[in-house]
Amino acid sequence: MDSRLNRKEEARGVFSAEQLQQEARNYSSADQLKSQEAQWPSPTEPLQPQEALRPALTEPEPLKRQELHNPSPMERLRRHRLKRTLIQAAATFLTNAHLSGFFTGNIYQGSLKKICVPGLNCYSCPGALGACPLGALQSALFDSNQLFPFYVLGFLVLIGSLLGRAVCAFLCPFGFIQDLLARITKKKARPERRFPRLDRGARAIKFVNLFLLVLLLPLMGRWFSGLASPWFCKLLCPAGTIEAGWFLTLLNPQLRRLIGWLFGWKSLLAIAVITACVFIPRFFCRYLCPLGAFYAFFNRFALTRLRFDKAACIHCGRCEQVCPMGLAMPELHESLECIRCGRCAAACPSSCLSCGVKKLTPSEAAALARAYASER
Repeated sequence: MDSRLNRKEEARGVFSAEQLQQEARNYSSADQLKSQEAQWPSPTEPLQPQEALRPALTEPEPLKRQELHNPSPMERLRRHRLKRTLIQAAATFLTNAHLSGFFTGNIYQGSLKKICVPGLNCYSCPGALGACPLGALQSALFDSNQLFPFYVLGFLVLIGSLLGRAVCAFLCPFGFIQDLLARITKKKARPERRFPRLDRGARAIKFVNLFLLVLLLPLMGRWFSGLASPWFCKLLCPAGTIEAGWFLTLLNPQLRRLIGWLFGWKSLLAIAVITACVFIPRFFCRYLCPLGAFYAFFNRFALTRLRFDKAACIHCGRCEQVCPMGLAMPELHESLECIRCGRCAAACPSSCLSCGVKKLTPSEAAALARAYASER
């Protein structure tokens, strides 16, 4: 205050009395403003009731928290892909847990070999613990000592009734190999769009393989000894070549001396299938796999279903874009070709598609109980 008076006294020779009075009023108003500011609440203090009534700008919820509660279709698809990959890897490991066989070239011959696995996995694979259902079915059909393959067919019917072709998407080791091959490049051929008629016709080949090579020819081996052979495994199956043939010939010098035209043919076929799977997702599942053809007959009434809410569909086409089987989704959600992988449901922005287990009717429960009894 003394400094202000000194300034006023120094200014008496320069300013008039009115100007000095105005200057004093300015200083007093500044003091009042500072005293009022000292009484205002700090930003960290809670608002008073009268201030709480004023409209306030609130910060939006953090983006990560929003994505956690309501993820985008792309985020859901990424999470679904990770979960399915982990399930496939676990199923492949459990099916081929005899790891020492990959180093010694010895095939596991323990008691677990009498049990079938649900997916396509070669009996002769060095790591295989169980039996391939296709190989077991063919061997049982041409074996004259067995009246009927009750165990193998009962096992396949039970798995088909529970899962349908979801086995192909989650539990099949060779299906897992195809999915890994499809990740090599993003450039994909779409035969279902460029050659729709050829694509529909080629999908019937797996049903021909099932009835001719897996069922009919081995069954005829009961009457004609020259036909007593697992023909599909012997002539076409690329899983046997990739999982067993190449490993065993690499680790056993004795087998390399026995290599002939049949091994060369199957190796050439396996290389062609591998190349095709890189550019056409699930090539073998689409066109050649007889095990997938068998499970396909259970798709419409299996417990694992793909449900479609037609009223909620916005016809965006995302489900068709991500389908590994190249289906015109969602209209073909109950098709024999659908492997129930769930990619379409994860990518759907309107949630009109969903995978789950349906409730059993009394007749379906009775049929499932009969299938379980026939297996035992």
